[in-house]
Amino acid sequence: MAILTDAQYDEDIQMAIDDSPATFTLTVPDPGSPAFDPTTGISTPSTEFEDVTGIREDVTSREVEQGHGRFAYGDKLFFIKADDLTLTPDTRSTITDSSVIFNLIQAELDPTKRLWILIGREV
Repeated sequence: MAILTDAQYDEDIQMAIDDSPATFTLTVPDPGSPAFDPTTGISTPSTEFEDVTGIREDVTSREVEQGHGRFAYGDKLFFIKADDLTLTPDTRSTITDSSVIFNLIQAELDPTKRLWILIGREV
């Protein structure tokens, strides 16, 4: 088995995205700047939005069965190049994909720190 160089790995990721691109909007709450409405007395966190292109796939039945209840049928995997994001997603974030909103139940970088792997559940 050949070991990929960093450039080859990046090229493989880009080719996979180019082969089956999906465009979605990532929404990340910004807890550092809540908006306070003095008329209602309610603070709501501000949010930031970013339109990104990546890969969308269904969570496999194997992942559901081996996920110890963490994943469910219908959950979606979203793969996004880390360099394409200026925001840092977490489990408070959402993805809007063709007007369908998914709450993130998992957000992590791959071991090379080049690819975000996000798992979302439809709201």
